[in-house]
This record gives sequence, structure tokens and C-alpha cells, in this order.
Amino acid sequence: MRVLLLHPPATRRSYLSRFGLDEPLIPIFLAPDLSRRHELRLVDLRLAPDLRRELAGWRPEVALVGVNLLTLGALDRCLGELRALAPEVRVLLYAEGEYGNSQVEARPADYFHPLADAVVAPYFLAPMREVVEGALRALEDRRPLAEAPGLWLQEPHGSWTLTAPVANRVGDVGVPDRSVLGRYRGRYMFAGIRNAAHLIYTYGCKFKCRFCPMSRHDGTIFVRGLDGVLAELAAMSERNVFLEDYEPFLAPDAMVALADGVERAGIRKNWYMLTRADSALEHEELIARWKKLGLRWLYLGLDGSNPERLREIRKASSMETNERALRRMQALGLAVTAGFVVRPDYTSADFAALREAVARLRPPLVTYTVETPLPGTQLFDDVREHITSFDWSLYDLQHALLPTSLPLEEFYGEMARLHFASGVRNLPVMLRHYPPLDLLRLWVLGMGAVRDLRRSARDHGRPGAAAGAPQGMQPTLARA
Repeated sequence: MRVLLLHPPATRRSYLSRFGLDEPLIPIFLAPDLSRRHELRLVDLRLAPDLRRELAGWRPEVALVGVNLLTLGALDRCLGELRALAPEVRVLLYAEGEYGNSQVEARPADYFHPLADAVVAPYFLAPMREVVEGALRALEDRRPLAEAPGLWLQEPHGSWTLTAPVANRVGDVGVPDRSVLGRYRGRYMFAGIRNAAHLIYTYGCKFKCRFCPMSRHDGTIFVRGLDGVLAELAAMSERNVFLEDYEPFLAPDAMVALADGVERAGIRKNWYMLTRADSALEHEELIARWKKLGLRWLYLGLDGSNPERLREIRKASSMETNERALRRMQALGLAVTAGFVVRPDYTSADFAALREAVARLRPPLVTYTVETPLPGTQLFDDVREHITSFDWSLYDLQHALLPTSLPLEEFYGEMARLHFASGVRNLPVMLRHYPPLDLLRLWVLGMGAVRDLRRSARDHGRPGAAAGAPQGMQPTLARA
């Protein structure tokens, strides 16, 4: 069959989207198995917005459409255009493997769209591959999708039923095939770093920061097979690698094994990794070894600027630990970014205190996000009744979704002030660690991003997609 792998555009341009564009990870992991039986074509509407031009007369029989919080609101137009070009196409939606993807399990009705035939229920890659392959076999054999397990199906009368359940468990995902990206390959980026591939190695975290998807995780850490990871790295033409793990240094033995394998194979990449302050201190020698293997950028999730804030978000860290880790990682010669999470109800005094705390810490690079109640997190459950908007396009870690103490215009003015100051502060380190053309591009983008952020209050009056099912549809849920 002719199978389209489709990534919708974002509902609206966000501050962070100017500096990052994730690879569509699930399609590249689906591709090796699907390409043996089907003719595949991938279209990423974030990079090439004209679907008609991208298809160029090619009519898919099935479309696998990856969706996340920031693209749900774009489905009306995206799927409408797809069905106009290919009226008989069968559309399967799945939760794109990006931050917040557990929404499809926590709130499946948010994914039910009248122009879709089915929604893949599991969001982990291993069972998702199984479900997708089963659905395509059913369609190829002209059997009803009701016989394929792990799907939410839209019935003729508009209700949705769940077929035989498939356990949503982390498991083996094989080796991806990036060749399916075609001419989009090399155009993805993270933190302004272009030509960046996104790599998955571990999954899980033992900590319970309330705003993180790991706040509902059982604390176990799954490690992907080393041979598959090394094979993926060996096949990468991209020079930069973002290790998209929540906290890889909580699995130090796995990171030692990966370092051994990378060194043995002679793989040279520029690496971007994430870690906590306490992990950075505990595994300083290991991080130093990774520095020799190409680690250039390290994100330290400090998150809070005072002890009370750290306790509130359940960070299980301290100000002393944060400061020591920042200094030790700087001493290794890394481009260290300190990340802070801003409460929506910050007052002008709170913003001033945050600026003073950052000035005292003197992180080489700094970034700010707004504490966001992502579906599937402990924070979402704790504050659900106080959430001010279920327009998912605002869930970009830069909009306030809880009541603010300041008028929205003033709140976003303070956020813009933080980001502008961080841009000035970041420049000396970025000159040393970013390619000149990337840095110039970041400055041009950054000025526009700060300007748009200052005007973000108006976004609250321009809804993207409402909560629950699109177009006001309230589905009836049943089990097949």
C-alpha cells in the first residue's frame, strides 16, 4: 500500500519553536519494517507547508499522522486538505513522541477527530509499532480495523470504541531509518543547533518534579539495546546529536557502556545532553569523559531559584547543589545552560528576585520556561480546576495556563525582559560554542521571538483547539 507519514504544522508559532525543530522520531522507527511491505513517503508540514505540492499527484491509501499538544489545533485544516487530495485515504492518528505525549493515554478524547478513522492507543514506540503494523495488515487484507488491537475507532454514528487492548510498555524499538526523511534530513535542530539528530537511549527518572511527565512514572529506567544505538549512530550523517533522555546519568552504567562503544567505534559527534545538578556532581568524571568524546552542550535543570521554590516543585535538590554543579560543569569547559521554571502567579517582586538570583549564580547560558500543567503530569491533576485555558496550542512552556498575579500584558512583559537579558548574557559563551552562522541566525530569530513574547497576551484571545474533541464534538466512549 501507499503509506503517508505525515507531521502536521504547529497550530501557532511558539517562542521555543523558533529555536528547535524535533525530528519526527516515530516515523523513522516505523520505516524499517513498513518499507518492506509498503511504499512510504514522509511529509513534514513544519518544513514544507504545501501538502499538494509535496504529494505531487501521489495518492496515499493510508496516512499515519503524528500529533502532539502543539499540532492538535492544526488537524482541521491539515486533514481536510489531505482528504480533498485523497478522498479514500484511511487516517490513523498517533501521539508524536515529544514532550507531553502521554496525553493520549490520560485524555484520549483530545485526539478524536471527525476526519480520522482511528487513534493508536499506546504511545510508547515498541507497542505502537505493533499496533500500526497490525492495522496496516488488516487494511491490506481488507479486514475491518476492529480486528486490529490497540486502536480507538470512530464509529459511523460518531462514537469511539477501543479494540482489544495492547499494553503500553517501553520495549525494544530497533534501529531507525533516517533515509525516509528525504530532503528534510539535516534541517532539524535543538536549542538553535542545526543539523541535529535526536537520539533515544534511556527512558525514565526516579524523581517526581511535579511539572514533568516523569512525575507519574514508576521510577524505573529502561535502557535501549547498545548495539542498536551504536548502529544508529554509525548511520547518522548529522554532525550534532541531542540525547533526548530525561536524565541519562541516572543510568551511569549505561552511559559508561555507550561511551565505551562510541570510543571503540571511533564515532565523533557533537553532543547535547540533559542532567540534574545532583547527577552532574555524582558523575562528574563520567561527564568529563563524555566531554572528550564530543559533549559540548549540557542543560542543567536547576528549575528553582530559592529553597522554597525547589521544595514546591518537588525537585529533591538544594541551592548549594545547584551552584556547585554549575561551577563544576563550567570548569569542564562545557556550554552549560541553567534552566529555570517560572510560576504563572509571580509578582513583579518575584521576577526581580529571580533576576537577582540568576545574577548571583552567573550561569554561562540561561533559559526560562513557564510552569505548564501538561496533561499526564502530577501538576495537571493537582491544578486542573484552576487551569484557565484548554487551548492546547498555548501549552508550549511559554504561556501562562494558571491564574496570574500580574495582568497578562505585564506577565509577558516580564518574561520578555528575562529572555532578552538571557540573550545578552548568553552571547560570550555562544560565540565560543556555536557556529557563527547559527549564532547570527539565533540573534535575528531571538529579537523577533522576544517581541512576540511581549505580545503573547493576545494569544489568549485567539483560540487554537478547544479541550476534548475538536469542533465541539463530545464523543461517546465504548469498548469494542
